[in-house]
Amino acid sequence: DTVWSYELGTKLGLADGRIQVNADVYRIDWNNIQSTQNAGACGVVFTTNAGNARSQGVEVSAQALLFDALTADVDFEYDSAKYLQDVVAIKGNPNPGPGQCVVTGGTCLDLVSALKGEKFAMPAWTLHVGGRYNWVFGDYNPYFRADVKIAAGYNRSVFGIGGWSPDTNSVPHDIEVNVRTGVDYKNYDFNLFVTNLFNYDNGAKGGGRSGCGNAACTSYRSYNALESISAPQPRTIGLQIVYNN
Repeated sequence: DTVWSYELGTKLGLADGRIQVNADVYRIDWNNIQSTQNAGACGVVFTTNAGNARSQGVEVSAQALLFDALTADVDFEYDSAKYLQDVVAIKGNPNPGPGQCVVTGGTCLDLVSALKGEKFAMPAWTLHVGGRYNWVFGDYNPYFRADVKIAAGYNRSVFGIGGWSPDTNSVPHDIEVNVRTGVDYKNYDFNLFVTNLFNYDNGAKGGGRSGCGNAACTSYRSYNALESISAPQPRTIGLQIVYNN
């Protein structure tokens, strides 16, 4: 495979250095994508060069000293990544011999792993917003920090691809809120933290219907029990002591 990447960006210091902004726009053309495929009933797994894709988007990162004691940071990324053509891993045989493949209407179907315009199975955008407030009492510097991270939901595939399942195709958005409070004392940082503060647990799932014969999937070849395969880490509370030399 080959990749051509184009990027235009800037780094700006504003308000006498109290604000720093980094931003860029980019485009990536990916040709002859390496794709791992399963030929189906024969159980053969192989890697092939299949199709072209394009990713283009924008990234923005900013940090600001809002007050003498309060700092904030924001990171945002938007990425539109999709296939530019149908990706055919194996061409079908219009006149197959006995047992050579699964036959539909007397013809071996193409093994299609992606369709033109199909988006990559990834969030189209992500956002992080955070802030930290500091106090100063001699050698003691208490602080409080909060962070919110959000990632958009997305679809894993589209109807017409072998791995499509209406029960697990949609991956929900992800949101995580983390907080931390503590005190810096000389070379030490003593803090109490909570990750996934609201115990968000809506992750991707596996199983369900597969081998659907129509868009509504009223007919399908198999069904496996639904299960959570990538739920976020549950709420975690901890104490931390850090020594900085």
